[in-house]
Amino acid sequence: MRIALVTGSRADWGLLYPLAKHIWQSDDTLQLLVTGSHLSPTHGYTVDQISIPVSGEIECVLSADTKTGVCKGVSLAVSGFSDAFDALEPDCVIVLGDRWEILAASIAAHIHRIPISHLHGGEITAGATDEAWRHSITKMSSLHFTATETYRNRVIQLGEHPDTVFNVGALGTQGLICRDKQPNNGKVVVLYHPETLHPNSITDFWNIIEVLKELDLKPTLIMSNADNGGHNINRIIEQQGYGNLWEVFTSKHRDDFLSLLMGSDAIIGNSSAGIIEAPALGVPTINVGNRQKGREMASSILNVETATIDNIKDAFGILYSDLFQDGLFNIYAPYGKGENVAGKIFDIIKKEIGNINLMKGFYDVSFTA
Repeated sequence: MRIALVTGSRADWGLLYPLAKHIWQSDDTLQLLVTGSHLSPTHGYTVDQISIPVSGEIECVLSADTKTGVCKGVSLAVSGFSDAFDALEPDCVIVLGDRWEILAASIAAHIHRIPISHLHGGEITAGATDEAWRHSITKMSSLHFTATETYRNRVIQLGEHPDTVFNVGALGTQGLICRDKQPNNGKVVVLYHPETLHPNSITDFWNIIEVLKELDLKPTLIMSNADNGGHNINRIIEQQGYGNLWEVFTSKHRDDFLSLLMGSDAIIGNSSAGIIEAPALGVPTINVGNRQKGREMASSILNVETATIDNIKDAFGILYSDLFQDGLFNIYAPYGKGENVAGKIFDIIKKEIGNINLMKGFYDVSFTA
């Protein structure tokens, strides 16, 4: 079987790698398609961090991160993926998440009548346009692999047949081991992306910067993603890194990123890494704003929806309190502990993809939930 797997950023590749490796080492053919910020020098040209052979590179990220730039990127990506699917003729396509380049890959696969397996469907991110894209991908997909039972139920509520929706846990937790002590060294990872439905999110990020200065913490700042508005955040990060001698990285290899998290007191920002990976490692999160609003949250996450300086300072006060620190040794983590998630997904795809009914809407119009 020819399995096309799409990766569009450093973030989703870190999650997808165990699955890609599993397929690559099997008797089936992995067709790895790289797109999005992986191919952007501005974002670290992270395709160089991929150790598995790449079957195709689909250009779509433009120099501008404006609304018009994103629209043009989507159209470019749809065209590029269409060409790739024509050439490779995959039996199925695997996509993860909710970004616009993943939406583009799904549109092309859907038009080519290639079954889509979708990871991390059913989730809610109220502060991002990704919300609509994720559910759109769900409606084009044949198999669904969710991270929690709540998300599985939501995919079913969207009209997908229960027999095609599988709660396997989060790939991002696979192989992670919770640390056994808290460092308390003032080191903080900062990873903040634009809130694409919140025009003032840049103010929230400035407030994070001001609190880090006031509390005299030791931040490591990682550049933002390729969303609309990311360039503005990255300019601020560059200025702060130069002016305050803070550590700044365009990108981090996943292993290096996880090591950085393990040695830090916390992660602050609005990245999904603070929702999934950090709790699995025993690292607390200060989740700022509404980008991740609606996702299931571990007990180690402190939410600051209204990101004033005082509210962010209060969150740090709670984070360093004895009561909160003691609770980090018994974290409720809704996304599981990563026991062979990749293997579960691969086994289900191998078993189910030959079922012609999975191609609903093309061959079996009576297929209903």
